[in-house]
Amino acid sequence: MIKNVLLVNPPHLDYMATNKFFSTQTPQNLALIGASLIEEGANVKILDFSVEEYDSGKFFDFVKEFKPEIVGFTSMTPSIYAVRDVAEIVKKFDPKIVT
Repeated sequence: MIKNVLLVNPPHLDYMATNKFFSTQTPQNLALIGASLIEEGANVKILDFSVEEYDSGKFFDFVKEFKPEIVGFTSMTPSIYAVRDVAEIVKKFDPKIVT
């Protein structure tokens, strides 16, 4: 059984460039997936960088402490490069984490 699952709404490129939030829409897709996983017994954390400050070092530390087996991402076209960057941080910690 999967123990730890991390679901991430990545920072938008505008935030990464300016530290200003671009949009604040609830990532309902991640909430739905998370709720289904919780029902199956998984420990789920959701990080929503559309409303939380993004810092790559703090994100790495979070991954290191939480030790997820799976990390899932949501993305719209403008943030696909942010997903790549965040996924690279996950893989630097442990290349065996499923992304």
